[in-house]
Amino acid sequence: MKESYRYIVFISKSSMPKNKGDFQKALTSIFIELFGIKEYALSKLVVTEYIPGRGGIIKTRRESVHKAKTALVFYRNDKKPIRIVKVTGTLKKAKSILKSYLL
Repeated sequence: MKESYRYIVFISKSSMPKNKGDFQKALTSIFIELFGIKEYALSKLVVTEYIPGRGGIIKTRRESVHKAKTALVFYRNDKKPIRIVKVTGTLKKAKSILKSYLL
């Protein structure tokens, strides 16, 4: 059976890490602290698109969407939270949503 994934579109007004790798590491450590390494491995959480200081897209398994959203909420930089815009089923749709919010 094919795994189904969801894409979480987020934006942020605060300063965020300069590159995708640093943000992925920070998000991974938050996720593991909250839910453990086993849940992280099952979630297959990956930052697919990232625009420093603006927002991005996170890919995760359908069963782990709520956990990924929780990890994003716990990520705080400069006391300003990340805003989750939309959860969608295709990367193409997620990219178009992110592009519309960044204009």
